Amino acid sequence: MCEFKPIEEHWYAFRVLHNRISEAKNLFQNANYPTYIPMKVVESTDIYYNVTSVTIPLIPSLIFARTPMDFAIRSRRDAYAPITPYCNLGTVEPAVISDAEMRNFMFVTQVGADKLKEYPIHLAQGDRVRIIGGVFKGAEGIIKRVSHNMRFIVTVQGTAVMVNSYIPKKFIEKL
Repeated sequence: MCEFKPIEEHWYAFRVLHNRISEAKNLFQNANYPTYIPMKVVESTDIYYNVTSVTIPLIPSLIFARTPMDFAIRSRRDAYAPITPYCNLGTVEPAVISDAEMRNFMFVTQVGADKLKEYPIHLAQGDRVRIIGGVFKGAEGIIKRVSHNMRFIVTVQGTAVMVNSYIPKKFIEKL
């Protein structure tokens, strides 16, 4: 008797090329793969001084998708694809993002997008902590000194680093 093994899907981060975010999102939706684009709301003023709220990507040119590994590999090889996966350092293999890491990142970027800043990936070093109070309660990350201030940093392995502006010490628990 032959057993069919289900195709395993994981989260991957993809760089969107040449501002083709709509095309990239449609590519994943047509294949029935869930996506996540961290967004933030900013105020925009037109020439008549009318203020409107506009939703824009928190990290330009970045989309996350839960796909099989072969889809991520094929997109890397396709010269006409609007996306290319972020790969493990020193390899051409797409970097897998764990479900827990992705859930944590999605939680923090949805709850406090207006309080986050993007920083270069090399800042993610330090003590692992859990937030035990406030809007980020339950989130896990790293405490690191950034611009002479202690900051809460949430990372997605090899892809993104988000830094919160301030979290009181009483809300931080060392892991």
